[in-house]
Amino acid sequence: MNGNGSASAQRARRLQPTASSAPATLEWGRWAVSLGGLGLVAFALWFGWVAGQRSAPPLGQPPDRARTLGPFELTERSGRTVQRAELTGQICVVSFVYTSCGVTCLQVTRNLSRFQALVENQPDVRIVSLSVDPVSDTPPVLSKFAHQFGAQPERWWFLTGEAKVLSHLIEESFLQRGPRMNNDPMPGGFLGTTRVALVDRHGQVRGFFDGLDRHTPEALVRAIEQLRKEIHR
Repeated sequence: MNGNGSASAQRARRLQPTASSAPATLEWGRWAVSLGGLGLVAFALWFGWVAGQRSAPPLGQPPDRARTLGPFELTERSGRTVQRAELTGQICVVSFVYTSCGVTCLQVTRNLSRFQALVENQPDVRIVSLSVDPVSDTPPVLSKFAHQFGAQPERWWFLTGEAKVLSHLIEESFLQRGPRMNNDPMPGGFLGTTRVALVDRHGQVRGFFDGLDRHTPEALVRAIEQLRKEIHR
């Protein structure tokens, strides 16, 4: 009995963790839990991104109501008078600028410059930038601004004109006005001027894209491909 008891005690002692091994085991357990938690977070972020990509409208966020690009006669940065009829049958991407803007307009225009490069072999795609501050944005000022971004005059218009004419065009065709605030730095009081609008061949505003998002140029290209598929159905 004593021999058996001694052997059992020795086996029990071998199964018990030593004082030095217990903290190490606990530390590894904590690391495993931490790594598992990070893995779950990474998976959740990835799954959310994929879900967002699948749910994002291919033609951008739809407008608040049915909107079409209305008639206009405005002045291009070259000094030439241009009309809506010159865009008939074209797919247009429209932005809203004021050249005294220090940050957001620059980023939107920078993204559109990238977009211009992506569609350089698509002559039926045009970019139109409408000034929301036409008093300050004269043709020479717009010309200098456009030159910074390599805007091609035949593909990318920068338009100015009478303030009431531009305001009416923007409000009726694209953007809502917000409540006018004291010391509001945004000319015109329009909401969502950092968005860009996608206009189809029929002049219908199909959707809006975040002009500040660095992925927007590629998203616009995909949306235009979608519009082309509609034509061939």
